[in-house]
Amino acid sequence: MSNQQLDSLVLAAHQEIFAYQRWHDVLRAFGLKPLTLKLPAPKKLLPEIRKIERRSSAESDEHKRLKLFLARNPKKVGVQWRGIGNTECFLLSGDRLDISFRDDARWIAVEVKANHSPQADLIRGIFQCVKYTAVLAAQLRYEGFESGNNAVRALPRVILACSGVLSEELRALAKALNVEVNLGISVPDDFVA
Repeated sequence: MSNQQLDSLVLAAHQEIFAYQRWHDVLRAFGLKPLTLKLPAPKKLLPEIRKIERRSSAESDEHKRLKLFLARNPKKVGVQWRGIGNTECFLLSGDRLDISFRDDARWIAVEVKANHSPQADLIRGIFQCVKYTAVLAAQLRYEGFESGNNAVRALPRVILACSGVLSEELRALAKALNVEVNLGISVPDDFVA
């Protein structure tokens, strides 16, 4: 089965799973309750995210320092890598990765959020990681088609790295969306960017 056929099969299976109308009955049968989180409503959150997006071209010094520190110290986010990661790596989607570690077998992206990121920006970061996982996988497939090498590569890995902490709700959201999170990262005072 080709990668495209396999992807189509998995997508169809996922659509059937999500379309199932009686998940509450399944949970009840097992004595479980659905996951509920106290998160802001999208109507309230989206205007805040739009403001952040407009200001995103003006990167804070704290964000720059954290990004450069992690690019030079990948082990701080659990990445085993020799050398320095690339920063501001452009993707075919027009997005930019804060940090990219890439070789022939792996592609690891890190989305960086500084200590004073507001809740809206942290939620945006979680969703950016979800998006980057799909975009990196698609770009790898594109590059395979373009080169004629459709060999299966490892799935890309995307990490949300925060110098601060996430609330219990945001940690649960990240887990529910399969977003890997690394928290409480501090840049040493003597680090020179």
